[in-house]
Amino acid sequence: MRVNTLYSTKEVLTEQGKRMELRYYLIQDIRSRMKFGWRQMRMNVGENEQTEERITYGIRIVKTESGQEEQECLPGLSDRLEPVERLLKQMIYGLVTPTTAAAIADDWIAMET
Repeated sequence: MRVNTLYSTKEVLTEQGKRMELRYYLIQDIRSRMKFGWRQMRMNVGENEQTEERITYGIRIVKTESGQEEQECLPGLSDRLEPVERLLKQMIYGLVTPTTAAAIADDWIAMET
């Protein structure tokens, strides 16, 4: 399941005098999987089933200008929320558009590893 949480909306007047709207989202991809104990697999019994959730975080940016919409979706940047939130806040502050978002995320990933 994917959850998109709107973090910020910015309205910008471009150099050409057009209104541009930027919407910034935090993406949470939630995947559930079944966890089995060794005894359960051996006996093929389902009484000790457990569900384990794995969440990865990413960013989505949507730009609307002159009735045209452009977007970039960058899922799975990290399995930790805090660094992705920091990157998202930096992108909001810098008014990053969908056109440059992937390059910025690539640079960020290189610095994180």
